[in-house]
Amino acid sequence: MFSVGRFLQLPLTLRGTSPAKRPTRTAAERAAARKRRLAASVQMEADLTWLLDQHASTRQLMRHLEFTERALQRRGVTGLERLPTRVIAKALAELESLVWDWSATGLAELRSRMAVMLKSRPPEYAPESRHYGATQGAVVTEVEHSLFEESQRQWSSDDEAGATGFVPTRLD
Repeated sequence: MFSVGRFLQLPLTLRGTSPAKRPTRTAAERAAARKRRLAASVQMEADLTWLLDQHASTRQLMRHLEFTERALQRRGVTGLERLPTRVIAKALAELESLVWDWSATGLAELRSRMAVMLKSRPPEYAPESRHYGATQGAVVTEVEHSLFEESQRQWSSDDEAGATGFVPTRLD
């Protein structure tokens, strides 16, 4: 069995030509690549931690970035690659909304890796739900204070107009 397996793994040659040699990486090259990958992972995690430390409530508001930070801390780039597609998509959107200056190499590398992961992965299946919020989240945006006050006035006037005065009583 062993010799058959080795035979099937031999490269094919066409009429006396020698098989094209694949470039093989030496142990030193593999170690250098592993070291570069670890350094990139450490830089991404350090820059993301610095970004999230800028404001006390950022980790509570940007949950997907916080989850990405924990994945980088625990397993490095491998942890980042294991995140679900929807988490990566939301974390990338949160990262792009926070960062204006991409001169930090770790943040730029993180953004690049997450964008490449999203492009290379197939979209996840998300069944439609008849209940809001099961598959989609609420979109929150900032508005001017005058627009907020106007909508609040309109809502409270609608509430008063719709009030019937009915007060439920307790039946014993």
